[in-house]
Amino acid sequence: MTIRPLRHSDLRQLRDIADVITATEYVHVDRVGDGIDTQWRLVLRPVRQPLQLAQGLPEDLAFSLRMLAGAAEDDASAGAEGIALVAEYDGRLIALAAGETDAARGVLRVLTVRVDEDFRRQGIGLGLAFKLQEWARDHALRALSATTSTANPAAAHFLVKAGYQLAGLDTARESNHDLVKEQVTLLWNHPLD
Repeated sequence: MTIRPLRHSDLRQLRDIADVITATEYVHVDRVGDGIDTQWRLVLRPVRQPLQLAQGLPEDLAFSLRMLAGAAEDDASAGAEGIALVAEYDGRLIALAAGETDAARGVLRVLTVRVDEDFRRQGIGLGLAFKLQEWARDHALRALSATTSTANPAAAHFLVKAGYQLAGLDTARESNHDLVKEQVTLLWNHPLD
């Protein structure tokens, strides 16, 4: 297996990384109180039947990856500052990790860490996550940030294993009804100080 920077020639293969996640639990969010006195309680709960969550490659992520690939290849058209890495095995892309620098906040905003389902639980994702941390340290950033959904606790468990801390939540990121839909966005931080 080889870990290397993402290239433009890799972009078509990224959709081949099988990223379906089977969820047997979710993070339930309870809100108590109103206004400044609001308190939040997060509890893992089982789902009635396992859910298949297909992550896909959203267009905004695909665009960021094109920009990062261009920056890695020193393409004059690239404007992104950050890092995109792939893991390759036997000529096949099996994993991807990418982050963009938010210079104003001094953080590397993690865009994605995904591993093909045939290669999970082998430490590949953690290896890529640690490469992102190393890159952020080398670029004098103070932290990494990431987001997950309460519908995907596997991602939350992964971030905890990689050293991230839960920093907050956003109950209206995707819609005005995220809390009711049990699709709250969890905000994660990994300090590098």
